Amino acid sequence: MEKGSNTSREITRLKGLVARATRILFHEKLADYHGHVSARVPGTRTLLIKPFLASLNKVQPRDILAINMDEYLTFKRSPQAESKPFRKEVKRAPRETILHLAVYEARPDVFSVVHTHQSLALAFAIAGVPLVPVFFGGARYAPETPILQNPRIIDDIEMAREAAGALGQSNALLLRHHGVVIVGKTVEEATAGAVYLERNAYLQ
Repeated sequence: MEKGSNTSREITRLKGLVARATRILFHEKLADYHGHVSARVPGTRTLLIKPFLASLNKVQPRDILAINMDEYLTFKRSPQAESKPFRKEVKRAPRETILHLAVYEARPDVFSVVHTHQSLALAFAIAGVPLVPVFFGGARYAPETPILQNPRIIDDIEMAREAAGALGQSNALLLRHHGVVIVGKTVEEATAGAVYLERNAYLQ
């Protein structure tokens, strides 16, 4: 009983962090309707993420979805959810939730993923030029950010695992002609990492 209670408290705490991080990305002009932050609930197969097309500047903890990763994988393999007992949360999740899931599967050390189309870092992704650390905040991206050359939207498990493989043990990945992925051990670390990545791109 105590374990379940602890998990429930942790989910509540993380929903608050994900909602706040989402609003920060908006106010830092790093994301609009299409960016998202997620958190993995420790010791579970649950990730937390905002709904598809929710206004980032208005997201509150009550809006954050709790997604069972196994259920979501089943949904992606059989999208005719109307005739199956999938939770509505799974159907309302962003298309690229699968990207977050693949990163969590590949990186047990990661507990938060940020995906944005932030302008300056995206310019480097379009040009196919990796970001290299040029100030202290960019040090976590040494020696350079890897680049996924495939420009497709990441909405299936094969593509998502390709992206997770390209990320490797790095803290950020540029998606060619698409955007960026930033990871961290906490929601705060991943969110600050998105801010620092954009500042590094500006200085570089």
